[in-house]
Amino acid sequence: MPALIVELDPLFLGGFTLPAEVLSERLEKYGIPDDDPYRFVRKLYGKPFGSALRALLPKTVDAAHVERRLAATYAALLQLNALQAVDALKALLRPLAKAGVQIAAVTRLRPDIVRELLDKIVPDPVAVHDPVPLATGLTPDTCQAAIVALGLPVRHCLALVACDVSVRAALRVGLHAVAVPDPMVAFGNCAGADFVCDHLDKTLLARLKERLR
Repeated sequence: MPALIVELDPLFLGGFTLPAEVLSERLEKYGIPDDDPYRFVRKLYGKPFGSALRALLPKTVDAAHVERRLAATYAALLQLNALQAVDALKALLRPLAKAGVQIAAVTRLRPDIVRELLDKIVPDPVAVHDPVPLATGLTPDTCQAAIVALGLPVRHCLALVACDVSVRAALRVGLHAVAVPDPMVAFGNCAGADFVCDHLDKTLLARLKERLR
């Protein structure tokens, strides 16, 4: 049985725009001007979140406290966006599930929310917790956790991801990857992906079906 590992949060629940907005609002309170809210994502992107955040904040600020607050706000917004993502999820994932593809969603949402979101779309969805507080791309460890949760050989699994960092993480553990780059991080090079698409649409679905046969 083939399986698709989906980087759920940036692909369906707000991309990298959502964490940019969360970061901008929070960091402005610490005297960091809000002239370019998306620069925070560019600074944090692909880096260990805690150390990147400490580099942004004044030395007098408790970065760990800010990180916890940011993560809580981001998780709450992801839950709100999940209600609006159902149609897109159905359009892409339900035809794959009907074709016998098992789905694993990598996400920061709580498992019960993931089940409620996916149960009516795919049978027996697998939810894999992403421990990185905000969307900065998958790590090899998280990709490996998804493979283990599926209980399938890595050669039967394909990753659907939103950025070049996640492509590289997938390749590191032996996964093939398909990229739909988020516009905010489209400056990344998705070299190594089986193919790259611009949108979550029927063209992508057709190519995924072909690739997962």
